[in-house]
Amino acid sequence: MGPLDLWPRGAWTGPILGVAVAAAAFGGFACAAVLGAKELPLRPTDAGVDGDACSTFSCSPACNPGTAFCDDFENESDSLERWNGGAAGGTGTPITNRPDNHMGIAADPVAKSRMLSADVTEADAATSLIGIENLLRPADGKAPIGVRVRFEMRAPDVDFFDTDAQRYDKFLISFILGDNVRSEGVGIALIEHTDKGHFDVSAVQRGILQFNDNLNELGIVSRVDDITLKSQLFRFELVLAQQKVFDDIGEHCVPQDEDGDPIDASQPDTPPDGLRLLVKSPTRVRCVLLQKSLATPDWIDRVTILAGIAFGGPGHGGVRIDNVAAYFIY
Repeated sequence: MGPLDLWPRGAWTGPILGVAVAAAAFGGFACAAVLGAKELPLRPTDAGVDGDACSTFSCSPACNPGTAFCDDFENESDSLERWNGGAAGGTGTPITNRPDNHMGIAADPVAKSRMLSADVTEADAATSLIGIENLLRPADGKAPIGVRVRFEMRAPDVDFFDTDAQRYDKFLISFILGDNVRSEGVGIALIEHTDKGHFDVSAVQRGILQFNDNLNELGIVSRVDDITLKSQLFRFELVLAQQKVFDDIGEHCVPQDEDGDPIDASQPDTPPDGLRLLVKSPTRVRCVLLQKSLATPDWIDRVTILAGIAFGGPGHGGVRIDNVAAYFIY
């Protein structure tokens, strides 16, 4: 079964930086994403590229121009040499806190391609993590005002052992945009719903390597059952910027509550003109407000992407991640 699409796989040519070519995302939990032709990325043939050459995701400049980072995990070893290790530099050595956790590249039977594979176990009520980092570097002489990241994922293994644990103690975080100076980031998490066998796909803010840090749920994006979660590939797009940037590039990012009602952006934990995260999922779009110091835009030029898994135990979990592409908005 193929990916749940917001856009055709061949249309992942990426935006021309600073120009609005992607869809408005996560405008509200109450309404599904319906993308118009004006909002879709350029198709390969529209961009002057042979359509056959870019009919599937490719990191080649012809198919995906202007990326700050791109990895399709093809022709790459388990050393993950395309990842720069984040602020620490060096190679793409995975970060982990459990010796039995595993990360590598493996052929995925659902995606029919090689994907980043991350699997963890946790015996106690704590967080088990393994992930890989890449510090995004702006083009010389340019000051970014936003970041756009696309990726695909599925979760073939999500098993929480403690059925009586609190909701926020049973989570699986798969992808984070983080600031290593603050050791905090924002990203996508699966949180077990009270209805067993179902999960909320949520935007969350959390400490990157603070294994017992509280999970701050910024907003529920959608809900998915475990069969779909394991058997289908989901595509996400995250856009991080201030409201004035969204306005300039033609993206619609209005924070709303779970009922679709507008949220007052002037709240104690959300500074004026702070960063917002626009999330695009296969079924819904949502805009959420970052909180406290992470809402300050001073880290846009040093965003680190962290791919892997942080799992709230006890239990075990696994994710598969593919076709990561990151772009600065200038």
